[in-house]
Amino acid sequence: DLYHLKSYSQMNQTDGGIRPINIRSSVEVTQAEELADIAIKASESGKRIPGISIAEPRLENLRLHGREDEIKFLNTKLRELNDGRTDNGATDVTTKKRPELLLVKGESGTGKTALVMQGLRNPADKMGMAFAGGKFDLNRTALPLSAFFDAMSSLTKYLIVNDRVEQIKFKIILEFEEDERILLARAMTGCEDLFPIEEISPHARDSLALGGKEAAMRLQFAIRRLLKVICSNLKGAVLFIDDLQWSDTATLDLIRSIALDAEIPSLLLVGAYREDEVPESHPLALHIRELGEQRDIVITTISVKNLSPSNVMSLVADALRMEDNESAVETLAKLVHKKTEGNAFFVLMFLRYLYDERLIEYNFGAMRWIWNDDVVSSTMVMQNVATIMINRLKQFQEGSQTILKVASCLGASFSTSVVAMVVEALSEMQSRKVSDHDEIASIITHSIDEFENDEIAPVIASSIEEFENDGIWEVDSESDGIWHFSHDQIQSAAFELIPLGERDSFRGKVGTALMTRLDPDLLDECLFEAVTLQNYAMPSMSGDERKALAKMNLQAGLKASKNASFHTAAVYFKAGRELLEGSWEGDPDTMLQLCSEEANARYIANYNLETMNVLIDEVLGQPIPIRDKFRVSEVKVKSALARGNLRESLDTALRFCRKLGLPAPKNKPVSTLVILKDFFKTKRALKNRTAEEI
Repeated sequence: DLYHLKSYSQMNQTDGGIRPINIRSSVEVTQAEELADIAIKASESGKRIPGISIAEPRLENLRLHGREDEIKFLNTKLRELNDGRTDNGATDVTTKKRPELLLVKGESGTGKTALVMQGLRNPADKMGMAFAGGKFDLNRTALPLSAFFDAMSSLTKYLIVNDRVEQIKFKIILEFEEDERILLARAMTGCEDLFPIEEISPHARDSLALGGKEAAMRLQFAIRRLLKVICSNLKGAVLFIDDLQWSDTATLDLIRSIALDAEIPSLLLVGAYREDEVPESHPLALHIRELGEQRDIVITTISVKNLSPSNVMSLVADALRMEDNESAVETLAKLVHKKTEGNAFFVLMFLRYLYDERLIEYNFGAMRWIWNDDVVSSTMVMQNVATIMINRLKQFQEGSQTILKVASCLGASFSTSVVAMVVEALSEMQSRKVSDHDEIASIITHSIDEFENDEIAPVIASSIEEFENDGIWEVDSESDGIWHFSHDQIQSAAFELIPLGERDSFRGKVGTALMTRLDPDLLDECLFEAVTLQNYAMPSMSGDERKALAKMNLQAGLKASKNASFHTAAVYFKAGRELLEGSWEGDPDTMLQLCSEEANARYIANYNLETMNVLIDEVLGQPIPIRDKFRVSEVKVKSALARGNLRESLDTALRFCRKLGLPAPKNKPVSTLVILKDFFKTKRALKNRTAEEI
């Protein structure tokens, strides 16, 4: 009998090769006897032994197996950041180190993030350096620069408790004009403590206005100068951007801009991405190749592969607390490696599955883990790891599964209060069996604050505890009430709980709940997520609901344009037009803005210019006041100029001026003398100022 347990007195004997138990006091004798009795009763009843860690596999906070060389290399990179530093952390300008780009690539689950954390974050904390990170999310790809701004918010929290924070804030005030500080504070939510709004005059706040490519360039320049001020007053800084395969072009442009700036000292830029999801035509791959052609930048790439059989054996031994006898787990490790192909995350998930299914057990009689190789091997043929994760989540109660579904739609990280609000809304829909979208919106009207003492709260609280204990969710150490999935694969498995044919409808309901229940300030923060989710319900909408959502897409597009993410903006403007079904009759004002702003966004992003021209012609052909056609006429002029067609650009501008009744000079050749006169006049005005000064 594999689960037969000896009595405590028998365990104390040395027969059968069982190691003796050394008891140092009568108290320990009593405790050991109690432990043995609990173990015997649990074995007889077939139940697990709660609270006895030795009887559970250790699947968290393990050392990284097979990554010793990579960790050593990352530690070296940190020490290099200290080159040129004085005792107080300031930069020695004669030996300062320019930004360096470090890329960590590999398939999902190979341990890229864990490698960065153990190789950079932990040592950085010990060395007094700053480490800040942000993560892109597949469900939040519409948020421009989101991961970078999350990293800057994390860096701000580090600085606020740093003894040099007042000096840094003072230098920021000296370095930046008032409108520039507003620009940075508005763009980077969570960094306001570095740019106190009360120090900025109302006139400067109201006068701030940016648009087009100038907005993106000015924001990039301001961020680079900000990093220069911050890094000049630190021993070193690491900015980590995770899951770059889901990044937006604005982030990639910003990373390139920072990496090429020789004025930013002692900054290590680290990016991680899934190698198998970045083909040669991917924007990230194009940016990496372009940066690689630059002579003045250092790019280092670490490729994280699956674990070898020997690495898996040491990992399994570590998880089962058998490091001193790895050979004892050799057969099990071989089976695990064959099943998982050495993917580190899958190894841990498969061990958890074997434990949950009682295919591996801790035998208190033998004082070791036991398993049946044949049973484990036959089980592997019937299950794959992805299915195992989904089935594991299906073991939770229905209410807990709903919470997981909602959280998976909200993203990799989420507020538990928002999750509770959405779950309550879905519960109301279910109880009333509401299917029509208009009816759904009409019943979801409560505020998020109403859920503090609601019956949903205990369910959320117990589920959170359960998810944390099972390693499904992890709490955000920097933000109250914020949690995240412990791995992208778990988030994907949670989303898979939603039946395939119901996913669009489910996401639409989540978006509707966000749109109708969040207060205005919180809705503005979550605008992209709410609009993107509600767009999934587009096919089931009609009438006023479509008009209202079209306006929300317009609002989201304008916000994306303000953040210089014009490709994203074009997507929202297009969705708005589709909601209005391309008609100018129902809401002509919204349709005009959608077409005009989308044409402008496509021009700036150089994205599908054929559609841009169609939109321009559509607006120009509408029977609307000529002043309403100014926006697309401006885009048409700039587009022709960008193509090098000066004649077309000039003719378009002059024709529009005449339609407005404005004086327009005749299109006749200008003499060389006039051109030279204006050229030297402009040159004198510019003097010797650089482009950055201008």
